Amino acid sequence: MLEVLVFRYGNLPQAAIIGLVFGAMLAGAATWAIFGRRPLYPLSPSWYVLRLGFGACLLAAGQMLWLFYVPALKLGIAFSLVLADFFGAFAYGVYVMHISKSRSRDSYGHDRNAWMAFVPFANLLLMCRPSQTTSIAPRSFSSATFGITLLVLSRIIFSYVETSSVDIAEKINADPKAKSVVQALSVRATGIEQALDTLIAAEPAPTRIDTDLELTAVTREGTHLIYEFRLDNANAQTLDPDYRGFVHGHFCSALMPYLEAGATVQLRYQRLDGTEFDTVDLSLAECTS
Repeated sequence: MLEVLVFRYGNLPQAAIIGLVFGAMLAGAATWAIFGRRPLYPLSPSWYVLRLGFGACLLAAGQMLWLFYVPALKLGIAFSLVLADFFGAFAYGVYVMHISKSRSRDSYGHDRNAWMAFVPFANLLLMCRPSQTTSIAPRSFSSATFGITLLVLSRIIFSYVETSSVDIAEKINADPKAKSVVQALSVRATGIEQALDTLIAAEPAPTRIDTDLELTAVTREGTHLIYEFRLDNANAQTLDPDYRGFVHGHFCSALMPYLEAGATVQLRYQRLDGTEFDTVDLSLAECTS
């Protein structure tokens, strides 16, 4: 069930994922705003920028866990990556609210304007407003520069993880076990009948399999999937045993995620005139016995 949630989460639009993560961050900020202690010290603009950059880099580093999605998927622990996403965002919200309270105290003499850190443009005002309660530290410029460098670095890390998602998809397609896991999750996430409809829509039927065999149709009756083949032989009586063993192994392997979800499969073979001469029935029990 948890892995299905991971699959659904990963297939959400990018904007929806960002919205969920930002929501977790706001939840952390709200929690600290209500229950967190008052800041013990004010925070100057330069040190605020430095600490923002440090926190952003830690958050970005946590995103690099997604580079290990394929092995986590195969081990069945991919849900931990989603937990890390939301826990990291929540913790970052707590952290930013904490330092923003200190920055608000330094800028306004109280911590009630810490909310500005989470509002576009208002956050720039909070960041850049001159200190009222502290003097400018001798190394304020270098601190601010280092903080900005860390913010830029965090953005680079985020971009790298985003672009690596294409490589992750390629790794899944190249790894039979990972691909099988993803197919199984897709079936469970969408429901067996809808998954079968998607499979049928992707089948190029009618299509020529080889010189004397054609796949004429793929249909379903409930969760019963039917492949219809036509052999260019008017006198065919039964399938060759070696060929029967080949198609049995091939379809059991290719359709295992659907069989595990409760589907059954029948391969129907017809002569050139359309009369049926043999069938191969597949089920989870048949394929695993």
